[in-house]
Amino acid sequence: TFRSTARLWPNYQAHYEPAVEFARAGGHDVLAANVYRPIASRVAREGVDSALGDIWAATTVDASPGEYRDRFDAVMSGHGDVDPERMDRFFAAQCIKDDTMAESISRRIASEAGAPPVVIHWNGRFHSDYGLGTVERLRSRLPDLNIAVVSMLTDVQLSRSLAEDALNQGHYIILVQAPPA
Repeated sequence: TFRSTARLWPNYQAHYEPAVEFARAGGHDVLAANVYRPIASRVAREGVDSALGDIWAATTVDASPGEYRDRFDAVMSGHGDVDPERMDRFFAAQCIKDDTMAESISRRIASEAGAPPVVIHWNGRFHSDYGLGTVERLRSRLPDLNIAVVSMLTDVQLSRSLAEDALNQGHYIILVQAPPA
C-alpha cells in the first residue's frame, strides 16, 4: 500500500527500503517523519507562514541565520543567481523539513513511558551533518537527549586521512566506495 500511494524518491528502493523492511521484519515501528512534500513546495513559493498550522508540518520553524544557513547558501550558490527573498523561502522550505522531522521524533519519544526508545532516523546527509538541521532542531526540543550522527562519505580516497571538515560531519563516519560512473 505504501509503495502504491506514496510518491517515492527515485533512490527509495536502494537507499531506504532495505532499512524499512529490516525494521518491519524485526517488529519495530516505522514512522514517516518528514513534512508532506507539497507543503515544503508551498513554503518555497510563498514563505513559511503559508504552512504554519498545517497538521502535516511542524508547529514552529526556525529559519534563523547561522552555520546551517551559511552551509545552505554555499550549496545553493551553484544554482545560479537567486534573489535573496527567494533564497530565504528555499531555506525556509529546508527548515520546515528539519523541524517537522525533529518534531515527529520528539513526539514519538514523548509518547513512551520511562526511558526514551532508541530511534534511528534515516535522512539525507545535509539534514544532519555537523549536528545541524534536524539534529539541532531535535536538541532544541529535547536538550538532554543522547544523539549520535552517522554520516557516510563516498567522495574520498580510502587510502588518505580524512580532512578535518569531514571528521566533523558526524560522531561516526562510514566510508563507502562510490558506485562506478
